[in-house]
Amino acid sequence: PTAEDWIRSLEDSLKTLQSRCKHVFMAGLSMGGCLTMYLAAKYPDAFKAVVPINACLDFGSPDFAAWAFQADAPVTIKGVSNDVKDPSVIELAYSEVPVRCIREIYGLMAVTRDMLPRVTAPTLVMVSPEDHVVPPANSYEILQKVSANHREMLLLNNSYHVATIDFDKDLINEAVRQFFKKALTS
Repeated sequence: PTAEDWIRSLEDSLKTLQSRCKHVFMAGLSMGGCLTMYLAAKYPDAFKAVVPINACLDFGSPDFAAWAFQADAPVTIKGVSNDVKDPSVIELAYSEVPVRCIREIYGLMAVTRDMLPRVTAPTLVMVSPEDHVVPPANSYEILQKVSANHREMLLLNNSYHVATIDFDKDLINEAVRQFFKKALTS
C-alpha cells in the first residue's frame, strides 16, 4: 500500500460520511493522527472538529529514516509495538514493517507538515509526554501550525504512544466526546 492508497481510502470514507451525516469529525492515533491532519488540511470545510493523538510528523530517528532509500534494504524490518505503560495490555501490531511503507510514511509526514496551516477545524491535540515512538514535539508543532481559531492540547501523562489502549483511554474517550459535543454547539 502507498500513502496515496491510504488517502484515497479515507477520501472514499469521507464522501460516504458526508452523504449520510450532517457533521463529520475525525480522530486518529499515530499515523492515523497524521492522516487526520492531512485530510483536515486538504478539506478544511469538511470537518466539524479533529483530534490527532500522538500524531507523527517526524520520527526523530535518523536510523529509522535511513531505511527509506537504502539500496540494499530488506523487504521488511522489525515492527514497532507495545509502547504501552499499562503492563496488563498487549498491543496487537505487525511484527514486521515493509520498508516500502517507511518511504510512504515519510512522504505523507512531510506533505502533512507543510499543509498544517490550512487546518481550520477546531483541533484538540493529545500528546503523551513519554512516547517512545513519536517525539512529543510533533504535537506541539501541530498545535502551533494549524490555523484553527480553537486549539487545545491535552497531556496524556499516564500513557505511552498507544494511549488509546493505555491508562488514559477513558480520559481520551471522554475528552474526545466532550470536544466534539462542544464543536456541535459552536
